Amino acid sequence: MRFDAANPLPPPDLVTLTTDFGLVGSYVGELKGAILSRSRRAVLVDVCHTVDPQDIRQGAWILESAARAFGSGVVHLAVVDPGVGTTRKVVALRPRSRSVWLVGPDNGLLIPALDALGGCAEAWTVEPHAPAIRAGSVDPTFHGRDLMAPAVAHLVEGGPAEALGPRHDPDQLVRADHWEAQFVEHPRPSFRAEIAVIDRFGNLTLNLRAARLVERLGPRYHPRAVRVVLDAPACGGPVEVVGLNRTYGDHAPDALIALTGSSGRLELAVVNGSAARRLGVQVGHPVQVDLVE
Repeated sequence: MRFDAANPLPPPDLVTLTTDFGLVGSYVGELKGAILSRSRRAVLVDVCHTVDPQDIRQGAWILESAARAFGSGVVHLAVVDPGVGTTRKVVALRPRSRSVWLVGPDNGLLIPALDALGGCAEAWTVEPHAPAIRAGSVDPTFHGRDLMAPAVAHLVEGGPAEALGPRHDPDQLVRADHWEAQFVEHPRPSFRAEIAVIDRFGNLTLNLRAARLVERLGPRYHPRAVRVVLDAPACGGPVEVVGLNRTYGDHAPDALIALTGSSGRLELAVVNGSAARRLGVQVGHPVQVDLVE
């Protein structure tokens, strides 16, 4: 293990893995092998390998939630990479607030976690011929194994970031702001949101943070000042839910409720049931969130 003299903090030893590789086949094993073959001190933690294929937004929000939970001394490796082998960059990012690294494709996947951890302190492009990588052969279809995993191992071993490749301008990182709900004033103050994630319970997570409601309403904010409206094919027409609830168990089974989920985003749920099945909706379905006095 090497120590970077420019950074007095000890190198991270935890490595989290978030991918869309699935649970069948060798991809996850190859990714782990590529890390452990270069760093035996790495402790690998599987966050999720069942991100929907090529769903960068879903992977980004899973990574964001995990990054908040793990604290410092971690390298978060995320691979949801439909642009693998193209001109898109592979990057290593260090947030401002913690001794943490984020490694993955520069396609927006890392940005929500980066923002949650205080923004970007430094960014580096990972290149195949950099001293830390020295990849004799990079498969254009598996940069996770051949570029990202060696970069992760290098950071775990305490190697200097400049050995990964040249600096990357944080302002040039691919952002993902278009993933968030848009606010409109007319015909009424509301957010044009959509269903972003459906979990295994059938809960519907929207692309709208509850904090944005508070920001808009200020001192006028109250949980009852929110109305969620969407077309529900399984119900034969529009469905309306007024007010945000504290938690699922505050209502009787089978009730359709809105609440702030553990991710900090608005969520629709059926108590002890599936909102996705009840409403007949899928990811991408439009939802209107009105601000009412």
